[in-house]
Amino acid sequence: MFFFLTNIMHLFHYLKVGLAVLLVFIGTKMLAHHYLTELGFQTTYSLYVILGILTISILASLIFPQKKEILPKKDAGDPPQPKPQNQDEMIHL
Repeated sequence: MFFFLTNIMHLFHYLKVGLAVLLVFIGTKMLAHHYLTELGFQTTYSLYVILGILTISILASLIFPQKKEILPKKDAGDPPQPKPQNQDEMIHL
């Protein structure tokens, strides 16, 4: 299972953002636990929110794949630039 996940981890580039949102949610829930229990917020609701965040981040990664950077090709027809032979030819600023 670990090797399977390491081979497909590059596909989920939004997973780091999802985990950041997840940590913010957990921290906020810990701070507001007393108030949330008074309102009737249950542990199962937290699990649904966690599953939703992870599902959305994985689906967003699959729907919007990461764009690959295209490097410009070097033109073979460009002549090489001459290197200065001595210090007189070097430009001093």
